[in-house]
Amino acid sequence: MPGPGPPAGRPGPPRRPQGPPRREWDLFRIRLPLIAAGAGTDQAVELARAHPEGDTSYAAGDIATLLADAGRTGETVAVLEQHPSANRRALAGYLIDLGRIDDAVAVLPRRDPRPAVAWGDPWCSEFPS
Repeated sequence: MPGPGPPAGRPGPPRRPQGPPRREWDLFRIRLPLIAAGAGTDQAVELARAHPEGDTSYAAGDIATLLADAGRTGETVAVLEQHPSANRRALAGYLIDLGRIDDAVAVLPRRDPRPAVAWGDPWCSEFPS
């Protein structure tokens, strides 16, 4: 008896890859601190950069953590600056550590300076002007 699947002669749905691309990185990143502890930070960073996802914004955050833990704040900033929109807060923090306050402020998103308008009547259906 044939197993479940599409009827004979009809193609089935396309095969899905093993998982989303980030999942592979998530499994790899767990080992990075162990590699850094055993073989050194340079080896861990080299392996992370050689990984197929080593140039992504989420990998940059993990590589930056390795470098920061080793006290290499300048290199940490250089890694995070490659993907500033994805790592704004971390980048700003490390820029502050380096004394680059103006750069840190420039990296962070600006809030809307307009004050929030309070609604006077909860049953009003018109927007305040």
